[in-house]
Formats: sequence, structure tokens, C-alpha cells
Amino acid sequence: PEDERNGAHEDVIQGDLEIRQQLRQGVTLIIGFQHSERKASFDNKSIFNTNLWMGGHYTF
Repeated sequence: PEDERNGAHEDVIQGDLEIRQQLRQGVTLIIGFQHSERKASFDNKSIFNTNLWMGGHYTF
């Protein structure tokens, strides 16, 4: 069979946002959001990906 990916290209659009909130000295809360859309030239539909995260940073 013919390779559909031979000579193909992709268009990717991606953005993210991260918010850091210092709760007290040495303690920071981190939350984030990321969204992307990927479209390959050999495919007739886009692929969407959304990620959320939460974390922290502690300094002692």
C-alpha cells in the first residue's frame, strides 16, 4: 500500500496559560491550561488536545 504520510505536512496551533499564586512565603500554587489543534495534510479532520494541571512549589 502507498504511504499516506510520504510528503505530508502538519499544521499545529498551540497555546497555554499558567497561573502562579503565592499562598505564603515559600509556598506557591500553580495551575495551568493548554490547548492545541493539529491537522495533517493527509487527514480530513483536526485532532484537538486539552490538558489541565495543578502543582505546587515549596521552598524551605
